[in-house]
Amino acid sequence: MNREENNLLVKWLDATATEEEVNLLSADLDLDGLKRDISIVDKNIHFNSVPVEQSWEVFQQKLQTKTMPKSKTRFLWLSILSILLLIGSYVIYQSVQKNTEEKIATNIGDDYAGWLPDSSSFHLNAISSLSFKPRNWSISRTVKLSGQAYFDVKKGSSFTVKTDDGTVKVLGTKFDIAAYGLYMTVTCYEGKVEVLTSNNASKVLNAGQQVSVKDGHYYDLKTINDSTSDWRDKNLKFENLPLQNVLTELKKYYDYSFEMNVKHKNRYFTGQVPTNDIQKSLELIFAPLDIPYDFSNKELVF
Repeated sequence: MNREENNLLVKWLDATATEEEVNLLSADLDLDGLKRDISIVDKNIHFNSVPVEQSWEVFQQKLQTKTMPKSKTRFLWLSILSILLLIGSYVIYQSVQKNTEEKIATNIGDDYAGWLPDSSSFHLNAISSLSFKPRNWSISRTVKLSGQAYFDVKKGSSFTVKTDDGTVKVLGTKFDIAAYGLYMTVTCYEGKVEVLTSNNASKVLNAGQQVSVKDGHYYDLKTINDSTSDWRDKNLKFENLPLQNVLTELKKYYDYSFEMNVKHKNRYFTGQVPTNDIQKSLELIFAPLDIPYDFSNKELVF
């Protein structure tokens, strides 16, 4: 409603509007409905039950008294203020709802599979969190990720995943992001993804490619043969990885600590271990390396 219409409405409420002004208002507003709304807000206000087209006669009678009683005028303004406050509260509520984030988080050994508003799916790994704005999804398909997640994105507008280590943009694809704070690894299983570093360097990955990002720089670009993330199948694959890194990775799935003898610092492991059986995992790691170990009370010593 513009300034002129506001002025006409106030004049109508004060019974000072001319017949022509009332006709202008009645063409754009449901004056009878407005009377009902105001009466609901304040039961002390009553209007004559006459059609809008007869309002002029009522106003003429009121004009003979020059002005409305102060008490009634006060009630009218309080009612208008109440209605405006209700409208303002609703607008604020909608704005807050639009910017409200939904957040999902997992603990040690947990994972979570879910759906985004456009039916794109995600699978969140252990010790990870993902957040997005449901009400704003049709405008911006953007999620924030800390940790690791696999995404199966429906085709549509640009889909963006933001992490502390970089940003990944896609249109429709299947990919995995691991960003636990030290570095970010992005693996593309289907379609294409664009990986942006914190320095705004850009690299496009095709299906079957993987790259890592650390301190704004790319490294370890390679080809993979897997069709999905191994952790989703409750298994982890390691290829010539330092033993300390392997055991640190396992801590996402098992609640334990480890103490390593310095002589094992340069030992490396290649193989596959489960993420749901710590005893079996330790056997598969230490037996090929011929390293004795002790595991009790969630403490590993070797």
